[in-house]
Amino acid sequence: MYLKKWQGISAVLAVLALLAGAGAIQASENRDGKPGVKASKTVGCQKPLIVIGRPHKLSTVASLSAVRAWVEQAKKYGEEYTMWHNARGAKIKCEKYPRSDYYKCIAGGAPCRARIWSGIQSN
Repeated sequence: MYLKKWQGISAVLAVLALLAGAGAIQASENRDGKPGVKASKTVGCQKPLIVIGRPHKLSTVASLSAVRAWVEQAKKYGEEYTMWHNARGAKIKCEKYPRSDYYKCIAGGAPCRARIWSGIQSN
């Protein structure tokens, strides 16, 4: 039981590390304290990919598996398309298998090359 608890904690930490490394947007502030980052837009997008990850007893691990599977599929367009946080319409849907302890997750979104930031507003 003790081992299962640590596996669950490790899975949660892995998902958090993925999200932290995924290029989370940090909003800057103007001198008056208002947010100053304008919206971004994705460019160079391919057709959407929908991928099923490996089932797991923890939904967080199953969702991470789905994102990893999506990244593997996106590699067919080139390494510049493999960033989940750049995907247009990125969504993850998880559901528990009936009469089972396992979750299945599906990741979908259109792989995009890059994001172009329009800069910091100055008010």
